[in-house]
Amino acid sequence: LGLYLGDGMLSACPRRVWKLRVVLDLRYPGIIDRCRSSIAAVRGRIPGTIRRSGCVEVCSYWQHWPCLFPQHGRGPKHLRPIVLSGWQDELIRRYPGDFLAGMIHSDGCRTLNRVKGHAYPRYHFSNRSPDIRALFSDT
Repeated sequence: LGLYLGDGMLSACPRRVWKLRVVLDLRYPGIIDRCRSSIAAVRGRIPGTIRRSGCVEVCSYWQHWPCLFPQHGRGPKHLRPIVLSGWQDELIRRYPGDFLAGMIHSDGCRTLNRVKGHAYPRYHFSNRSPDIRALFSDT
């Protein structure tokens, strides 16, 4: 869900099938693998990949993607309301670390802040949607 809110989208295809697309940077194969395994766990099939310049599109076709991502809609996410359904909210409460990891992997970064010989992790997050920023900070 976190990756979808940042770098994912749904596209309508013929016969009421939807294509879930998550575009990720090729420099982070671990994030790509985690995205693929998450989609496979939900969908029951290994998603495809399309290599682009500097990135990869992880994609999966299924009629039920809009059921799992009711946030889907026309236009950019920052121009429409992003509201979680009750079951999504419950999943985030149960697995906040996974949700935040997906959000940081899509619209954030992790750096090390070095102070007097000690390294402290520092996380940054940026998204144009006030609703998505609120989900991040509330979680």
